Amino acid sequence: MQEVNPCARQNILDKLLEAISRGMWSATDDMKQRLQKEYLETEGEIGEISE
Repeated sequence: MQEVNPCARQNILDKLLEAISRGMWSATDDMKQRLQKEYLETEGEIGEISE
Protein backbone atom coordinates (compact mmCIF):
# COMPACT_ATOMS: atom_id res chain seq x y z
CA MET A 1 0.00 0.00 0.00
CA GLN A 2 2.90 2.34 0.74
CA GLU A 3 4.14 2.12 -2.83
CA VAL A 4 0.74 2.24 -4.50
CA ASN A 5 -1.03 4.91 -2.44
CA PRO A 6 0.95 6.43 0.43
CA CYS A 7 -1.77 9.05 1.04
CA ALA A 8 -4.33 6.33 1.74
CA ARG A 9 -1.88 4.61 4.09
CA GLN A 10 -1.28 7.86 5.94
CA ASN A 11 -5.04 8.39 6.24
CA ILE A 12 -5.49 4.92 7.75
CA LEU A 13 -2.66 5.52 10.21
CA ASP A 14 -4.23 8.85 11.15
CA LYS A 15 -7.58 7.19 11.88
CA LEU A 16 -5.92 4.52 14.02
CA LEU A 17 -4.04 7.13 16.03
CA GLU A 18 -7.23 9.14 16.43
CA ALA A 19 -9.05 6.06 17.73
CA ILE A 20 -6.31 5.60 20.32
CA SER A 21 -6.42 9.24 21.42
CA ARG A 22 -10.21 9.14 21.79
CA GLY A 23 -10.07 5.97 23.87
CA MET A 24 -11.85 3.91 21.22
CA TRP A 25 -8.90 1.51 20.96
CA SER A 26 -6.71 0.59 23.89
CA ALA A 27 -3.56 -0.16 21.92
CA THR A 28 -0.32 -0.88 23.72
CA ASP A 29 2.26 1.88 24.05
CA ASP A 30 4.49 -0.06 21.67
CA MET A 31 1.74 -0.17 19.03
CA LYS A 32 1.04 3.54 19.43
CA GLN A 33 4.73 4.35 19.00
CA ARG A 34 4.97 2.11 15.92
CA LEU A 35 1.93 3.79 14.36
CA GLN A 36 3.32 7.25 15.08
CA LYS A 37 6.67 6.29 13.54
CA GLU A 38 4.98 4.86 10.45
CA TYR A 39 2.83 7.98 10.14
CA LEU A 40 5.84 10.29 10.25
CA GLU A 41 7.78 8.15 7.78
CA THR A 42 4.83 8.14 5.39
CA GLU A 43 4.45 11.89 5.76
CA GLY A 44 8.10 12.32 4.81
CA GLU A 45 7.72 10.09 1.77
CA ILE A 46 4.63 11.98 0.62
CA GLY A 47 6.60 15.22 0.94
CA GLU A 48 9.36 13.80 -1.25
CA ILE A 49 6.85 12.70 -3.88
CA SER A 50 5.17 16.11 -4.07
CA GLU A 51 8.46 18.03 -4.48
